[in-house]
Amino acid sequence: MNTNYAGFWQRFLALIIDSIIIGIVRTIIVIPVLAAIGLNFASEFQNSELVESGDILN
Repeated sequence: MNTNYAGFWQRFLALIIDSIIIGIVRTIIVIPVLAAIGLNFASEFQNSELVESGDILN
């Protein structure tokens, strides 16, 4: 059985391509999650500032 293994540059190119693909997928997943968390924290922070400063009328 004759097996041809990939050389260094083919494996290096595959690593670069895999890194790009994983980076794109991770960005598509992470940005909406961070945006949702960020919006949640921003609204909670703003509400706590209003309560502390007494700007909310009861």
